[in-house]
Amino acid sequence: DPSGTGGENATLDISDDDTADGDSQSQDLGGTGVANQFSLTTPSDFGDVLVGQTTPDQTVTVTNNTDYNANPTGPTISGANQGDFAIDSNGCGGSVGANASCTFNVNFSPSGTGSEHATLNAGGQSVSLTGTGIQANANVSPGSIAFGSQPASTVSPTRNITLQNTGSAPLTYGSVTFTGNTGDFAVSDSACQGAVLQPGDQCIITAAFNPTTTGSRSETVTVHDNDPNNPTQTVSLTGTGTPSSVGFSPGSVTFVNPVVAGLASPVHSVTITNTTSSNLPISSITLTGTNPKNFIRSADMCTGQSLAPNATCTVHIEFAPTAAGNRTAFLQVNDTGPISPHSHEVTLTGKGTFPNDAKSVRASVGCSSTRFTWVPPTATRFAGVRVVRNRLHYPANVTDGTAVPRSNGSASNIRLKHFTTYYYRVFASYHSKTRPSQINYSAGVRLKLRTGEICTPQNGARSKDLTPNFTWLASATRSGYAFVLQRGESTIDINYTKKTSFQLRSSWRYKAATHRLVKGKTYTFFLYAYPASHPDGTLIGQTTFTIT
Repeated sequence: DPSGTGGENATLDISDDDTADGDSQSQDLGGTGVANQFSLTTPSDFGDVLVGQTTPDQTVTVTNNTDYNANPTGPTISGANQGDFAIDSNGCGGSVGANASCTFNVNFSPSGTGSEHATLNAGGQSVSLTGTGIQANANVSPGSIAFGSQPASTVSPTRNITLQNTGSAPLTYGSVTFTGNTGDFAVSDSACQGAVLQPGDQCIITAAFNPTTTGSRSETVTVHDNDPNNPTQTVSLTGTGTPSSVGFSPGSVTFVNPVVAGLASPVHSVTITNTTSSNLPISSITLTGTNPKNFIRSADMCTGQSLAPNATCTVHIEFAPTAAGNRTAFLQVNDTGPISPHSHEVTLTGKGTFPNDAKSVRASVGCSSTRFTWVPPTATRFAGVRVVRNRLHYPANVTDGTAVPRSNGSASNIRLKHFTTYYYRVFASYHSKTRPSQINYSAGVRLKLRTGEICTPQNGARSKDLTPNFTWLASATRSGYAFVLQRGESTIDINYTKKTSFQLRSSWRYKAATHRLVKGKTYTFFLYAYPASHPDGTLIGQTTFTIT
């Protein structure tokens, strides 16, 4: 019955009347006092977690510090936010052998925002559980915009609609949709497209009034995002159209079919009519607005003409987007006639789409490097591939992160940190058909890779090497390493080594059969170590590769 921690010794003396062997015998006694019968590992902070989502499990180990079997109490959770933490006992509720251990899992699923705490109890010990619930919150302002009176076919000054993330998690912008007199208002969300707004960040949507006729006009703009509680926000636009000296047919031009960035749409014609009773000299026609370079004035039969009353002329317009997404501009007609205003505009809208991604994009990952391969698209405008890396999120574009060096249809990223997650995007680039100096990028193939224990072959690799050298990081182990090599579900080799590498032979014997790597087959290499906490061995890594 130890009174303190550490080793203790005593001698048991027994007296008797055996004169032949002496009148006393003795027995040495020894034992070690431990501070606690059980000890348990402490889970790390679960960090920021979206409300309603559940984290991956964290493993907690309960160790019996004594030399006899014992039953640990629990595990249970108590505390202010105990309902947001959950336990999977995983068989850790029975007897634990002498100096042995058992494990169970804990996860976190926040029901609200803010820091949350609870206490994990097991084997008479308690450790803290912590995590933070986060959630995006979208706020759009103002809720309405009144443009007042505006001459028909002329554009008002631009007004701003601000989308701000007032929550604690990233807010992903989606799109805008419209209802009402949609041809009388020009709305551009180009500054918000693809945006992931961090807490406190904002982006701007622009709106202008361009009435196609006289009278009261209105439109409702609906903003879509991933706010879990309020995924749409609305803004009301109103204005009144007054008479103008120029008429347009159509009153606005919408390129219905999406156009690949770098290409051009079929021609749309805009007819301009003099609605006054006197001659109307047209001094110039230009493209203005948010995205004027996304449209082409391919033919102009109006500039320099003086239109008689009710006379018409025509301008040809093409949509040639420089990037994917909704694009807007104005065809602005300027005159020197006797009636003000002397500037009139037609709204132009279209949607650009991404060109094709590279084909068969593949990635492999080792302990400190990644590698990418792809098949180039066959388009004559194809210019190359760009691989971009980011530590925090998937790159949104080719400048959102670090470019990965590439050559001859592949790219390699070296000197990475061990056991770290990296986000990649593989973009295909194309020369523009309408603007040869411009480069257009595909949407990109997203890849999430985590560096691991095994360095070569890289996980996911495709290799011609029939005798690969398996290498891995040094790990805590008492008796070296063991590995299992499988083809499909069949084990074809089990081996042991005290090194951190193993050179596979061209052929070997296993279970009275000869084995070798075969082209076209996929293999999985499982690596085990023997640390003090797992003397019977524990899996520390695996890698899957294909022989080509």
